[in-house]
Amino acid sequence: MSQLCYLFIIIMRRGILYIFLFGILFLLIACHKQENERMHARLTRWDVLLDECPEAIIDSLKLINAKELDVRNRAYCGLLKTIAADKTFGDFTSDSLIANTVRYYDHHETGSESHIRSLIYQGIVRMRMEVTDSTVYIPLIRAKELFDKSKDPNPSIGYLLYYYLGNLHYQNGNHDLAQKYYDKALDYAKKENSQRHIFDAYSELFWNEMAQDRYETGKLYLDTLLHFKNRVPDIDFTILNMQSVYYDIQGEHEKSLQCEKDMIGLLPLQKEKVENFRTYYSMSDRYKSVNKLDSAMYYGLQAIASIFDSGYRLNYLLYKNVADISAAQENYKLADSHRQKMFEAYEHSVDEQTNTKILELEKRYDLAKADTKALKAQNNVTLLAVLMFFLLLSITGLILFFRKRQTMAALQNEKLQIETEIAETNALLLQKQTYQQKNMLNIYGAFLRQYADQQHRLKMFEMKIRGDKNPKMADEYREILKQGEEQFNTLSNELFPSQIFEDILDVHQGLEILTETDRIFLIMLAMKIDAMQIASLLHTTPANLKSKKSYLKKKIMENKSSFDQFDNLISLFK
Repeated sequence: MSQLCYLFIIIMRRGILYIFLFGILFLLIACHKQENERMHARLTRWDVLLDECPEAIIDSLKLINAKELDVRNRAYCGLLKTIAADKTFGDFTSDSLIANTVRYYDHHETGSESHIRSLIYQGIVRMRMEVTDSTVYIPLIRAKELFDKSKDPNPSIGYLLYYYLGNLHYQNGNHDLAQKYYDKALDYAKKENSQRHIFDAYSELFWNEMAQDRYETGKLYLDTLLHFKNRVPDIDFTILNMQSVYYDIQGEHEKSLQCEKDMIGLLPLQKEKVENFRTYYSMSDRYKSVNKLDSAMYYGLQAIASIFDSGYRLNYLLYKNVADISAAQENYKLADSHRQKMFEAYEHSVDEQTNTKILELEKRYDLAKADTKALKAQNNVTLLAVLMFFLLLSITGLILFFRKRQTMAALQNEKLQIETEIAETNALLLQKQTYQQKNMLNIYGAFLRQYADQQHRLKMFEMKIRGDKNPKMADEYREILKQGEEQFNTLSNELFPSQIFEDILDVHQGLEILTETDRIFLIMLAMKIDAMQIASLLHTTPANLKSKKSYLKKKIMENKSSFDQFDNLISLFK
């Protein structure tokens, strides 16, 4: 009893220990889960503040060790870092961070707002990296597909998506498609009521019209944009740039030049990094338009000195500008020098055929979507046809199966009827054969009995004659008996051929072992003829007959395997 109590105490202690350990593990898991939820809530708050203070958010994100986050928060953190870097005009040298983010959302939150945003920013990052091929287009168009399927689309995401799709096509000279996407971006900007997004959408529509030489429509957009003037320095800088271009095209070079001068004063106030060579080039071009060649040369050289990317495809225009100004100043040596640099820059520029690649890709993509739908429809029809075929095949198979079963049943019944008829016929034949055998046995038996009895009387008569001491007559009579024996042997061969033996005894194998006398003896046993009569027929004595019977039985038993009906033969000796 004490041992049982001790065992119970040990079990209870271990149970309490296991419960304690399980509780600690559960608390750790719960705490880790709560920590992940708290981090996700913090990232969500930072996401809301990204538009207002991206610099502060990016500083906060830098303090987070992504390796300590779960996969969900790590992906969200990667998305926020990418957005914050874009809004603070950071330089992108790799798209691996946003690519990993997209990979997570592809597998875990397909179609979510975070997934759509990650695809959009994957395209944006690659555009910022000066990529112009399909690797920019594919994530944006994937985002568009998912966004178009959204039940309650977010206007901010819609604006961002269509704004950059418009930019991509504008940069590649596909102005009609750019117009379509910019219009949709403007619609979403109005829905979200973001004045900055509305301004940016109108700005891109202005540049798209000017690129197509549709200056009147461009002027309408410019007039609309003037309502945003005097709000923030970067908006004023953008409006001055548009005015400068428009005035220059209209031949109002002094107004254009004044806009350029005002832009230079706003350069230090710009949040986004402004490429100074563009502003200096514009200034040089405007001075050249008013025939102030010294100023034009000064700003032209300033533009060349401000080149930051030697592979930029439009660098040759800067060298051409200085060469043209040098020629106008009749400084042909300097003009030739810059024309040589212009040709070298042109040879290293990006192939202009890329302008058509995105347009062709969009057409191919739309065609691929149509082909995919057609292929799906065709596959559905094919699948339906295959299913109908297999259904029809199954029904046909079932019909054939049941018909075959009915046919087999009918054939089975017919076979049973035939077998019944054959059995009945065989029974009648057997009955008839048995009847015939019985009659034959009766006839042969009567004959043999009568003949045996006659032979017995004749032998007795011979013995009587010899007893009367008339040997001559007895010999003559003996000769007559001998002739009778020979005639009986001949007659027995005719009366008891092999076929009769087979029919009477039903024995068909092993007959070659038996002599003619053996067969006649067996037939007589089958006919149950008296031993005395058998002895008379076989011209022997009853004592010899008994010995002959024992010998024949032994002979048959020794050759048991040779007879097909051994039991029938051995039963005759009982």
